[in-house]
Amino acid sequence: MCGNGRDDDCNGFTDEENAKDCVPYYRDDDEDRYGVTDDFKCLCAPKAPYSATSKNDCDDTKIGINPAATEVCNGYDDNCDDITDPPGSPNCSKFYKDVDGDTWGISGALNEQCLCATAAPFTAIRDGDCNDDNFDVNLGATEVCNGIDDNCINGIDEAGADDCVTYYRDDDRDEYGVAQDSRCTCAGAPPYDATKVGDCNDANNEVNPGVTEICNGIDDNCVAGIDEPNTPDCTIFYYDNDGDTWGVENTFKCLCGADGKYSASRFGDCNDSIGGINPNATEVCNNADDNCDGAVDEDGALNCQTLFMDVDVDSWGAIGSSRCLCPSNVVQYYTATRGLDCNDADFYVNPGRTEKCSTVGVDDNCNGDTDEENASDCSDYWEDKDKDGWGSLTIGTSCLCAAVGDYIATKSGDCCDSDGNVHPQQLTYFETANSCGDYDYNCYNGGEIEDPTTGGGCSGWSLFGNGCNRSLGWEGSAPPGCGEARAHVEGGCGYASNPLECDPPVNPTRVQKCR
Repeated sequence: MCGNGRDDDCNGFTDEENAKDCVPYYRDDDEDRYGVTDDFKCLCAPKAPYSATSKNDCDDTKIGINPAATEVCNGYDDNCDDITDPPGSPNCSKFYKDVDGDTWGISGALNEQCLCATAAPFTAIRDGDCNDDNFDVNLGATEVCNGIDDNCINGIDEAGADDCVTYYRDDDRDEYGVAQDSRCTCAGAPPYDATKVGDCNDANNEVNPGVTEICNGIDDNCVAGIDEPNTPDCTIFYYDNDGDTWGVENTFKCLCGADGKYSASRFGDCNDSIGGINPNATEVCNNADDNCDGAVDEDGALNCQTLFMDVDVDSWGAIGSSRCLCPSNVVQYYTATRGLDCNDADFYVNPGRTEKCSTVGVDDNCNGDTDEENASDCSDYWEDKDKDGWGSLTIGTSCLCAAVGDYIATKSGDCCDSDGNVHPQQLTYFETANSCGDYDYNCYNGGEIEDPTTGGGCSGWSLFGNGCNRSLGWEGSAPPGCGEARAHVEGGCGYASNPLECDPPVNPTRVQKCR
């Protein structure tokens, strides 16, 4: 009997196995107080290894495995309920239902379990799959533009999809957006629907990179600022370093307006460091090309001296040879300060000489006339219009080298130079007036009558006289004037048939001639 300390059956043992009131002790090698169910002994007190009063230890080699143990995820049946690592074990992990096998599960009470290891279909350790029937749809997928919510975030084809298009905000609807305000979406939607960027004024649809820049004070094309160089209506401005409004030919910009030293609208400045040198400057005698024509101190420069070519060295320059020269621009033979030399090959011909008749055909004094009036050895000639060899009495003489025109007479005294019959040596008498309207043909006393005789006629018969006396001459006591017609007794006065009478005189009408 157990518990009395005696050898009740006198077999030499006290409280041995199977004694009355003995208790089953199960083998407990791991000493976890749970023994092997089918390995026990009925003892009055535990005796190793039979020390457990509780059985059902399913692994007596591990102290942590017994019916009182807490099931944990370790690959063992810790509490010996014939279930290894059941769902809900203390250190279990949550697994989500993953039908499509994309390693992403569906959340929710029916779609998730806390397991020690995956168990189909609970194989995903992360949830968030919004379509567990499509392997390509899950939180780890890349959103693409395909009409599907690939990454289960923000809906179908959300902004930022892998193949999205960047659309820029386009408030002015000119198809150009603002670079700093954009969205990458699968399809554009106003105002984010511009695929082209660079609009610098999204409130003006006439301003964008597709517009042609013009000179208007606006950055039309959003490139390089307002009114940048080379706009279609730009103006060429040349570099003008010296500020004289003339620029350098090959240094220019096409601008909407002057910019700094690009301010000249004309070019041709040959020295852009000196303001007084440019194509509009006056050339000055200063050993510089002031007017940029390629010549230095050329003819006509300011302060030049007018000189004439004087080949014959007579101090008179040739006609038409003048050049206004600078001291630095010495030209051979240009030494005369006065011109008008009509023969610069003859020292004795120039405006300072006296005209000579002896140098026939030479314009000695270069006045444009040869052997002109009043030459040094000239002779007096009178005007003789009627070519009678006598010069006009009323027109003075001309001292000439030779007869010229009407000046051909070498003697004077013609009182009517329009009538060749009138001259001082005229001996002939004329019945009519000369071209001057008078009868003075010999230019003496105003007209000399040819016949001054008067008293012409018959004296009458006289018994004691000389008979019928005859007087020749003009009838009357005074002769007729020049050109006057009158009877002139030229014969008759003989005895008539009647002895006591005389024949009448022969007295034809005559005209008084004068000279």
